[in-house]
Amino acid sequence: MPIEPYCDVEVAKEVVERPCNELRGAGKADWFGDWLCKLGFLYRCEAPVCEDVPTYDEVSSCSDYIGMDGCASCEYYFCRDAERAESCGEKGYYQGFVGRYCVLFTQETVPRLSPKGQEWIAKVRTCLQESMEDVSDDMSCKEVKDYGYAAHPGCYVDTGFCELSLTDMIAIFNTVSPLEMGLQPFSTAFQCMRQWFNPDTGTLTDEGLERAAYEE
Repeated sequence: MPIEPYCDVEVAKEVVERPCNELRGAGKADWFGDWLCKLGFLYRCEAPVCEDVPTYDEVSSCSDYIGMDGCASCEYYFCRDAERAESCGEKGYYQGFVGRYCVLFTQETVPRLSPKGQEWIAKVRTCLQESMEDVSDDMSCKEVKDYGYAAHPGCYVDTGFCELSLTDMIAIFNTVSPLEMGLQPFSTAFQCMRQWFNPDTGTLTDEGLERAAYEE
């Protein structure tokens, strides 16, 4: 299956030909981030604000947000942070990482994915939220963050990440800033490799063969 390139040739050409004085000018960070977004580095995109999200008064608990359509489901994380006696704040795991990326994935990444990739986003979002149901509001912000980070590779693989096309995988990885990825991509890749290759024979598994045929 051919890989659809995310790089827009005309956009790339315009970026390269941009005068140096404009790049040094005021607002260059916003301008540069906008072009990086258009070039496929989705973590630099400004995700639209979620609309039609039920307020906390309209749900019986934060768990009610799990499984809601679109970015309404992302409100789960902000609700969980609001329930704490002391919020972890905008730099905490709930607001600053998983909540923010939940909205970005839903608003910016999903439209760029195949139908199978879009289905995976919904599944992994639910998996990650359900995993946080075991997190107590009494846990420290660091404990919440460590627990949340640790759940990502397992949820990714269990919901079928390894079965996605390479194009979808690239878009998904490009949604998270390299500075915030940590060891998650390596752990996820290792688990995928175990599905695709037989370590005893050094050959492709049935799933690996199917994947190789799918990418042709």
